Amino acid sequence: MERSAPKEEGEQPAKRRKGVSKYEVGPSIRVSVQELVCLSARLALDACCVVRSVQRRRERERKQGQGSFEASAVLKDPRDPRSYLTEADTRAQAVILAGLRARYGAALRIVAEEDEADEQAVGEKKKSVEEKDEEVQEERDTAEFCEATEATERLLEQLVASSGADSAHVSDLCVFVDPVDGTRELVEGRLHNVTCMIGVAHRGRAVAGVLASPFAAAAAVVAPSTSQPPTTAATRPRIVLGIVGLGGVSRGGGFVGGLCGRNDALQKKAKAGGRVLAVSADRGEGTPAALRAARQAIEEAGGDGGGGGVRLLAVGACGRKVLTVLQGEAGACLFNLKSSLWDSCATEAVLAAAGGKMTTLLGFPIEHSEEAAELGGGSSLCNRFGCLVTGPVFEESFGLSHAELCRRIAARPEVQALVSTGARISRGMGGALASDVVRWALSGQPFTVEELSQAVFGQPGRVRGYWASEQDAVRYKVWTFAFYVS
Repeated sequence: MERSAPKEEGEQPAKRRKGVSKYEVGPSIRVSVQELVCLSARLALDACCVVRSVQRRRERERKQGQGSFEASAVLKDPRDPRSYLTEADTRAQAVILAGLRARYGAALRIVAEEDEADEQAVGEKKKSVEEKDEEVQEERDTAEFCEATEATERLLEQLVASSGADSAHVSDLCVFVDPVDGTRELVEGRLHNVTCMIGVAHRGRAVAGVLASPFAAAAAVVAPSTSQPPTTAATRPRIVLGIVGLGGVSRGGGFVGGLCGRNDALQKKAKAGGRVLAVSADRGEGTPAALRAARQAIEEAGGDGGGGGVRLLAVGACGRKVLTVLQGEAGACLFNLKSSLWDSCATEAVLAAAGGKMTTLLGFPIEHSEEAAELGGGSSLCNRFGCLVTGPVFEESFGLSHAELCRRIAARPEVQALVSTGARISRGMGGALASDVVRWALSGQPFTVEELSQAVFGQPGRVRGYWASEQDAVRYKVWTFAFYVS
């Protein structure tokens, strides 16, 4: 796991939030984004190797009747079945962090999902470290993994030939790591939903991402009561990556590769498939009111143009949802309200490179930085305003733009409540909320009632509610300049 850099004598340790391992930023050196993405892709493939080796052992033990994978997993939050943590999570993360640190040292900021306390909770299993290393090497020598390695190297050659040679100050970069997105799905045997994700953000904007599927060829989910889940031998790892470039796709900096088919063919597939929304595997059972309202807005928007309305596709985990959109199997998807920045950074970058979009439910960009959570008053790196994803041909399929869909979603009172958490809105105040106006200037996140009270009066509880009417809102264009001195 990631550890703090050595401190000088008398220096106080940096304050650390759960889920964040923060290094002191080193000298203002420049880093090649392309090189960072190539390294991330190889490390993500190594993480897939670890996950597959753990799964193979699980399959052997199941066949021999030696206990269950579920029994060895722990819940970080006993009330949330999505908070599973396994040996695969901690070991895969250790591989990724070790590789990044070996190349970039302590200068590169990394935000990773698991922390030391979680690693200790899982503990060492019966197998020794040497035996685990042997398992990983055995997995690395399999035909499936060798094929995946060759395919990844070909993909990286395409990346080097196609993308620009952007470089950035290391202090402007932040890497977000989700070693196993879909741990619950892994525990339950729904292997095709599992993804290892590494995202790169530049000054808070997602610019590159790697989505590595350890079990890309796994069949659709099969109920354990009727059939055995897919096995590791029936699958192979696959890497999908995208790089937007520091100048954005519009300036020729975009590249996406690793999808099953050409991007134009996948877009044609998406058009032919009609209006499809990827939702969580539970199909909304226990979904918060804001997410239900967003889904209803999408279904109504899809039904406006006729054509049979919107079809729901049950998909588990954030990475898999976005891959479903990228592969043309769905036109849009929603993340649950407990997703975090390590769920959205890599996925947003790959999506943008392919021509799609990701924003909050209210339509504003997602700030991928530790500072955004701190400036917005948040205690974590949670995407508390949700994530809306639309694919490259969403507008053509659904008949409205991403921005217009956001306006419809943001007009719902249940979604507006995300901004005014704890507020008692006075009678007579209604209509659409100008959510892009009532927000923190630096982080871009709307402020809650508690945050407004703290900012204005210096203490909580003084503000009972607020409202900013869209009808009365006035916007001015402001230019912001920044410069760096080497």
